[in-house]
Amino acid sequence: MSPRTSGRRLADVTGEDLGWFWTEWFETNTQLDQAVESVEYVDGDPARGALVTVRNLGDMVMPARIRVVERDGRSLDATIPVEAWATGRSFTRRVDTTKPLASVTLDPDEQLPDVQPENDSWKP
Repeated sequence: MSPRTSGRRLADVTGEDLGWFWTEWFETNTQLDQAVESVEYVDGDPARGALVTVRNLGDMVMPARIRVVERDGRSLDATIPVEAWATGRSFTRRVDTTKPLASVTLDPDEQLPDVQPENDSWKP
């Protein structure tokens, strides 16, 4: 069974088109390189949320998982769906923070083969 056939069967089960996954992992030799481009507070106020901009520097498209940690230790996770990369190379995700941030990390569990992990985090 080819990856393309497996992808169609998996899509039938999940109800999602996973063609992007099979193409990226089995039919090309593209590399994943996502980076935290910027972090800003909504209207300059941490209590109103944070705007995290992630840039896709490589050619591989994958969903991006973000972990935001506030200074008091509370963490929030957010996801940028793979479809976000269809509209451009960067995507801004609003995260409902309430306090100033201590850090923002992409792929906090280090599950993806990002070629430049040094640009996967932000600290103020």
